[in-house]
Amino acid sequence: MRLRSEHDVEKNKWATERDDLDQSVREASLRIAGLEELVSEKENAGQSMAQEWRDKTLRLRSEGIKEIEALRSQNGMLSSRCDELNTTVTKLRSELEAASANYTHVARLRQLLQTAERRLAESQKHARAASS
Repeated sequence: MRLRSEHDVEKNKWATERDDLDQSVREASLRIAGLEELVSEKENAGQSMAQEWRDKTLRLRSEGIKEIEALRSQNGMLSSRCDELNTTVTKLRSELEAASANYTHVARLRQLLQTAERRLAESQKHARAASS
């Protein structure tokens, strides 16, 4: 009987230890499940944030491309306008040079006319003096 009671004590000791280990395993399993859930939440949050950043990046890239295209268009219009203005300036320079040449020619003709008028006046003076 004594053997049996020692056996029962030993059996109870092992059963208690097994129950304690089972309880520890259950608690560890609950902690692991909680950690896995937390990791899953963090992964989902990370994926959401990554998607947000991808969306923002794509949106900003698209807006940047539109701005660049608008600036290129403006640059093209400004280049065309500059070309028009350069053509106008070249034409005005030619007209100015022609007008300047005409002015010089007119000034020379005035000088010749004044000289001719002076000679005429002198000739008329001499003619009057000779006829008197």
